[in-house]
Amino acid sequence: MMPLESLAGIGIFTVGAAAGSLITWIRFTSVIGKCRQEVAESGKALQAALVQASEPHSRLGMKALVLSNDSEVFRLLSPLFNEINLDVEKCSIESAVIERLSSEKFDALVVDLDLPWAGTILLALGDTRPNANVPLFAVLGANQHGNECNPLGISGVTFIERPLETSKVRESLRNAYGRMIRERQAYFRLAIKLPVSIRRSTGNLLQCTTINLSQNGMAIQTSVPFSIGEPLYLLFAIPNTDISVCAEGAVIWDDKHGKTGVRFECTTASVKTRFIDWLHDQFFIQDAAGQTNGKITRPSDGVAFQSEIAYVQ
Repeated sequence: MMPLESLAGIGIFTVGAAAGSLITWIRFTSVIGKCRQEVAESGKALQAALVQASEPHSRLGMKALVLSNDSEVFRLLSPLFNEINLDVEKCSIESAVIERLSSEKFDALVVDLDLPWAGTILLALGDTRPNANVPLFAVLGANQHGNECNPLGISGVTFIERPLETSKVRESLRNAYGRMIRERQAYFRLAIKLPVSIRRSTGNLLQCTTINLSQNGMAIQTSVPFSIGEPLYLLFAIPNTDISVCAEGAVIWDDKHGKTGVRFECTTASVKTRFIDWLHDQFFIQDAAGQTNGKITRPSDGVAFQSEIAYVQ
C-alpha cells in the first residue's frame, strides 16, 4: 500500500492542479470574452463604416424647385431628384416664384406648362441672375408633344411628357446631372482672405484682401472707393501651390464702405485651367465639410455688398 504521506501529496497535487486549471480556465474565459467584445465592437464599427461608405455622396447643398399645381408631378419627381442627391422644394404661387428665383440658387428648375403663368416665369428667368443658367425641365401639358411646344424658343430645355414615366424621367435627370454640377461649380464662391495686388489704370498700386473668390470674380476689402466699370489689373497667389494668377478685370460694384466686386479674366490659359482646378478642389472639400449652400443674402442697410458678392461671375 502507498504510504499516507504519498497519498496526501498526490491529493494536494491534484487539488492544486485542479485549482490551477480552474484559474487558467477563468482567465482564458475572461480573455475570450474580452476578445469577443472587441470583435463585436470592431464588427459594429466596420458595419457602420460600410453603411457610411454605401451612403450617397453629400448633397453639395444642391436643390431643385418644382413649379406645379399637380401633386403627381411633385410625388414622382421628388424621389428621382433625391436619387441624384438634390433636395426638392415646391412652389405653386406665382407671386412667390420670382422672389425665390431671385434670392436663392437652385440647381434645377421644373416648370409645369399647364400653369397659366408658366410662360411669364420662363420669360423672366433670364433676368434672375443667380438662376439665369439653371438646367430647366418643362412638363408638357396633356395635349402637348415634343419640342414643338416651345413657343418661347427657349434653348436647353428638357421636356418631360405626360403621363410621367419613372424610367424616362430618371434618365432625363441623370443626363442633366453633369450640367447641374458644372453650374454649381461655376457659381461657387470660396470665402477666403488672400492678399491681392491691384493696379489701377492711373498706375496706382493698391494692396487689398479678398473676401471671396470665384472662377471669374472676387469681392475685396479695400481702403479706397472704385468707380463702376473701372479697369483693373490683378495679381494674387494661390496658397499651398506655385500658382500666381495675373488677370485683367473691371469693377462691377462698390459699396463705398470698403468693399468692392471685381469681375476678372486670367491672362494665361494654362494658369486659368490650374486656378479653376484648384477652386473645384476647394468646392468638394467644403462640400465634404458641409459648408456649401445656395442661399443669397438679400441687400439691407450696411450689407448691400453681400448680395452682389454672390453675383460676381
